[in-house]
Amino acid sequence: MTPDQEYLLSQPHTPAIKSASPDRNVENVRSKMLQRSVVGLKKYNVTTERTDLSKLQWLIHAQEEAMDMAIYLEKLIQLELNQEESNAPQRPANSTA
Repeated sequence: MTPDQEYLLSQPHTPAIKSASPDRNVENVRSKMLQRSVVGLKKYNVTTERTDLSKLQWLIHAQEEAMDMAIYLEKLIQLELNQEESNAPQRPANSTA
C-alpha cells in the first residue's frame, strides 16, 4: 500500500474496507477510485467532502462529467461502427445482387 493510500485509509471519516470482493472487476474499480482520489487530492487539494459548493454546483459538476462520458461513449460507438463497416464482406464490383 502506498503512503497516500495509507493516509486516506487512516482518516477517521474514511472507513477502511478490509475484505476483498470475490469479483475482480469490483476490486479493479475500487483500486482505481482510491488512486483517483489520491490524484485529485494532490491536484486540487480538496476532497468531495468540501463544503464550499452548493447542491446546484455539485449537480452541474456531475452533469458536466456525465456529458463528458456521453462524448467518450459516442467516440467508442463510432469506432466500433467504423470497424464493423471495414470488416463487412465486400461484393464484387460486377455483382448484381
